[in-house]
Amino acid sequence: MKISLFFLFLFFIFIGFAQQPSYFKIGEDELSGVHIYDLIQDQELNYVIATNNGIYKYDYYQFVKIECLDMTSSSVFNLVENDQGKIYCNNLSGQIFEISGYNCDLFYQIPDSLMYHEIGLNFNDKNQLTLLTSHLIVVDSTKKAKIVFSSDNSSFYGDLTANKDGGLLFFSNSEKTVYQYQNGEINRLYSFTNKLRPWTINIKGELLIFDQSNGALSYPKNYSEFSNQNKVMTGPIIYSDGQQIWKASRTGGARLYSRDLEPLFNEDLVFEDYFLSALAVDKEGNTLLGTFGDGILVVPNLKTEEFKIQASNEGVVKVKATANGSLFLGCRSGKVFELTMDRKLNLISDGSKKNIEYLEYLPSENALIFDGSPSKLTPYLSTVSYNLSTKKQGGFKLSSLKDIKHVGNGRYIVGHNVGVIWFIPEKNYYEDITAFKGRTNAVAYESNSKTIYSGSSSGLKIGTQSKATFFELDKQPIICRHMLNHQSRVYISTQKNGVLIFKDGENVGHWNINSGLPSNNVLELIPISNGFIISTETGVYEISKNGEYLQKYSTSVGLVPKKAIDIEVYNGKLYCVYKDAIRILDLSNRSTENYVPTLSVNRWQVNDADQKLNDKSLQYAQNKIVFYFSAKSLKYRNEIAYHFQLSGVDAHWQSQKYSENKVEYKSLPPGDYEFSYYASYNNRVGETKTFQFTIFPPYWKTWWFISICLIGFIVLVFGVYRFQIKRQKSLSKLKRETIESKLTAIQSQMNPHFIFNSLNSIQDLVLQQEGENAYNYISKFAFLVRQVLHNSELDFISLDDEIKVLEVYLELEELRFDDDFSFKIVSDIDGEIEIPPMIVQPFVENAIKHGLLHKTGIKEIELKFDLSGETLICSIRDNGVGREKSKEINNRKAKNHK
Repeated sequence: MKISLFFLFLFFIFIGFAQQPSYFKIGEDELSGVHIYDLIQDQELNYVIATNNGIYKYDYYQFVKIECLDMTSSSVFNLVENDQGKIYCNNLSGQIFEISGYNCDLFYQIPDSLMYHEIGLNFNDKNQLTLLTSHLIVVDSTKKAKIVFSSDNSSFYGDLTANKDGGLLFFSNSEKTVYQYQNGEINRLYSFTNKLRPWTINIKGELLIFDQSNGALSYPKNYSEFSNQNKVMTGPIIYSDGQQIWKASRTGGARLYSRDLEPLFNEDLVFEDYFLSALAVDKEGNTLLGTFGDGILVVPNLKTEEFKIQASNEGVVKVKATANGSLFLGCRSGKVFELTMDRKLNLISDGSKKNIEYLEYLPSENALIFDGSPSKLTPYLSTVSYNLSTKKQGGFKLSSLKDIKHVGNGRYIVGHNVGVIWFIPEKNYYEDITAFKGRTNAVAYESNSKTIYSGSSSGLKIGTQSKATFFELDKQPIICRHMLNHQSRVYISTQKNGVLIFKDGENVGHWNINSGLPSNNVLELIPISNGFIISTETGVYEISKNGEYLQKYSTSVGLVPKKAIDIEVYNGKLYCVYKDAIRILDLSNRSTENYVPTLSVNRWQVNDADQKLNDKSLQYAQNKIVFYFSAKSLKYRNEIAYHFQLSGVDAHWQSQKYSENKVEYKSLPPGDYEFSYYASYNNRVGETKTFQFTIFPPYWKTWWFISICLIGFIVLVFGVYRFQIKRQKSLSKLKRETIESKLTAIQSQMNPHFIFNSLNSIQDLVLQQEGENAYNYISKFAFLVRQVLHNSELDFISLDDEIKVLEVYLELEELRFDDDFSFKIVSDIDGEIEIPPMIVQPFVENAIKHGLLHKTGIKEIELKFDLSGETLICSIRDNGVGREKSKEINNRKAKNHK
């Protein structure tokens, strides 16, 4: 009797649980302790956040505080955006700020005379900034303000809400009237007879009015009066995402209602651990909820539920749906719960003292079996059974059960830690299958061919009750995870080989990553209407009937992008068990993903300093390059990967996950580079883009520097050459001048001697009283002296002039020798030839002096001028005494001769 009362009491214990939309958080650390007052997504898809600590911007990778030096109060509210992409907001001091990019400037200061304790902010249908204080004020782009509506008896309450036509609605407290400002005109929409504190919201273009004083929410009828079907809702703060209505509590959490004012989530409080202070819906359809101190909650899909048991150590590890519509949950603590269709949670067993390792449904018995002893009186029974019809517990002697499959007629095939057995629950019948011994994790059975499949610790074994063999791929054993009988096929999920498909013991198919399967490590395979749901080490996927990848169930649909502990599909819903919660996806409302990521390089650094994107010419020392990627997505980011390659550096395409949006090259050599990059989302690839830049070599390696050096070298060589030529010319000139000096010296020695001899000859003629000859001699001597003095100042004279001088000289010598001296000058040279003056005369004089003077008899001398090429040859011939005789005579006279 006591045992019966105990179980009766046990079955009706209700355990608290939390049910809410599935979500994830951003900014939990960066915005810790910060109160968020408003959220908005700008035209560049970044998020701007108004807080009690100023303004923040989130670019999907980091939160950056936007500084505004003129801000006197750091609490900022009412983020609105105009059609040029500029964002405006206000603080409690009546300052209106303009935000553009990462810059914040004071745009307008509300005068003290127009201030009010509440400020509304929005843009009217003419894209003009409109303020609601104690007056309705319009501020144009030149910052000129104009009061467009005021009333001595009115105080305004609430926000400026835009209707579907762009008109702005506001409420007069004292007049209990809602006004509309549109097309520059103020119109009275409707008035109220009762006292209220209205808050206007827009749901799909329709206006709703919420009375914060009593919680009433309704649609006005023809903008004239309230409908009689007002809905009273719990919660003093109201938000709208354009589809649903969120009623936030001042103690945390919110309740959701449809646009028809019907409660969602059983009107339970969702997100009750957070104070919800702001709401926005971004362009991806994510719902963003601002909090006080806990960052931002992101809800990708409101239709995906998150379920948690509100008790310590009750983490769910197994889930199983049954025919009565209930969901049974096995926990780490050993407890088993039933979640009914009307969302009531019942504890049905705490008989297991360990983690629930198996939780299965027996359709022939309409019973659930799981780990544990049914009672202290039956400890020998190792498996608990729970009959869904009678709500009674029983048990079976199935130790260490791993898998059980119904094969028809109330018979089951069971895999456990010893091997494979037949099991008939109704008869409490157990029979070993001798061909299948050893620890078994998964089993399957084909009735037509009576083929048994066993996934043992040694590999996949296939056969009949009497004979079985191991199946191998490439001579390697197959480690099985799960087996499924579906449409006359057996689908076997494996640890390393994807999915193997068998029929009547023969392998008829093989799915792996080469055929389109997302992973070779498959944990479980569940059929759905148009394919399969598979659970892998990397997450949960949907594949086609042919095993091809369709989509991943991840953050984009409200699930988690990692391995699920267990999965179940029932009544059009996918149940995924994770460590922190169960997430429930409505498969009927899912849509096929067509998202393709767009990747851009929105920033790059050179030597740790930001570089303009269009400044792509770098010096040789600017060789440390960092690129920053940007693929703006909250919904899909967990599955986005970056792919990149730098020409000349990366031999192959490199890949990084979404959070690692920084690519660094520490020391690039000079050259022209092309940085190629694209993003992928699962099996979809975005556009490949390129970023080209150039690192110039050092100036000493540039063509112009080498050219300058080469030209300089040539100039230097030419200069040296010119210097040497000039030096040689100088040396030649100096040498010539030296020769000329020597010649002058010779001439200076010759001329006095010649003059002395000539005067002696004249003296002899005078003494001999030969007056006529003396006169002729003096005339020729005067001509010769004049020519010699004239020519001595010249460097060169003509050959003809030289011959004339020689003729006169020889005629004078002829007079001195009387009739026994004769001379002859021969020259057949035509043209002008110049020679140094008096260069031939000294040689002629020496011939006369040393050759003819000592000769007796006829004395003859001949001068001949010939041209051989460019050389002038002068030959002097005489019939004198000869060199030897002349030398002897000179030696005898040497003592007295100077």
